[in-house]
Amino acid sequence: MGRRLLGFLFASWLAYRLYVPLPDYCDFPIKIKGLYSLFNAFDLAGNVFELFGGSYSTPFHLTDYDPGDNLKEITTTTKTLAGRQVDIHRPIGFPKKKSGSAIIFLHGGGWTIGSRAAYAVVTRKIAKETNMMVFVPEYRLAPDHPFPAGFEDCLKVTKEIIKRARDFDINPNKIVLAGDSAGGNLAVAISLKIGEEFQNETHPICMINVIYPFMQLANFQLPSYLQNNDGGLFSPYPVVRFLLYYLGFWNHTNIIPLITRNSHMNGFKDKDILDRMSDKWIPEKYKKGLVPTDDDNEIGSDQMETYFLHATKIQEFVSNRQVAPLAASDEHLRTLPYTHVVTCEYDAIRDDGIIFYERLKDLGKKVTHQHWEFGAHALLNAYGMVEYEKLDQAMGEMFNIIQKGVDQC
Repeated sequence: MGRRLLGFLFASWLAYRLYVPLPDYCDFPIKIKGLYSLFNAFDLAGNVFELFGGSYSTPFHLTDYDPGDNLKEITTTTKTLAGRQVDIHRPIGFPKKKSGSAIIFLHGGGWTIGSRAAYAVVTRKIAKETNMMVFVPEYRLAPDHPFPAGFEDCLKVTKEIIKRARDFDINPNKIVLAGDSAGGNLAVAISLKIGEEFQNETHPICMINVIYPFMQLANFQLPSYLQNNDGGLFSPYPVVRFLLYYLGFWNHTNIIPLITRNSHMNGFKDKDILDRMSDKWIPEKYKKGLVPTDDDNEIGSDQMETYFLHATKIQEFVSNRQVAPLAASDEHLRTLPYTHVVTCEYDAIRDDGIIFYERLKDLGKKVTHQHWEFGAHALLNAYGMVEYEKLDQAMGEMFNIIQKGVDQC
């Protein structure tokens, strides 16, 4: 533990010293740039952890905090639901005589970092602006607790909240399941699972709202991966790193270059699965003339040996809807409730969300899409922390969509 802590502190210090500025296309206020540098520390920390301790471990759990230090309009309590700690943000004046609506928010962080405390500013701000009760569960993180731990935690908490909705003055028919990045992945995967259990019945979740969700692990040569292949925090390499931690391959990150060029899919024969996450679903305006390119870099023998040992295991996850929701068949996607998808232009996993939206639209499902052309991955984490007019406007639009969706349930 001492070595891992030392590694994280060193990586954080180094990230600040190097000071990685924001790209020109992100016109954030200057005061968020230090925060961005800290985000870059996370991936660097992963390398340092492995160097010092031989094992990457969840760097921190921000669970000791005062949830009442901002936004007097919100009261926050913490309860144990389905065995997990859950923050409950309740707007002052939240309906008591009649039931109100709620959001279950699953935080992002690559299934590996983040916590309800780390998202407290954001989720309390969401509660204030929507006047909805917001539940934020603390779920187990990889690599200490690889898949399916986090998925199972969030599934159980979601079911418990639906079951006990009346206890919280909530209409059980007006619950939104939301999340960003890895949390968006969990939200869709859970909705699919619950949809399977409620076949031929109304889905108990009113609406899904996902922000730049990770949705598949078969195709890392989509246009968004190619366009954002600049070595930054939200480029293909760290995306795959987080994925390997989640799936239990934390000590095999040397195969990341193979995966980023889809070598892990060699021999995969299920064309239906591949079709569900193909770039054919992506409108031309997002492609910008880019096509997958061959990488002639030499692959070391140790990489190939590791790859052949684990390729089959990784391919098993490609078809798993609980890890890769885009692997779901049309039949399964039809079970989903009204869905709103948010994507960012400067984001390697942008096209996952776009494909998800296009497939639902093709099925005639009720689905809407909000594309933040000005934004990069993890932009949500700035909400409530900095003054950023474009983000405030975009979030306001999203809240309007959520409220209209809930009104129709």
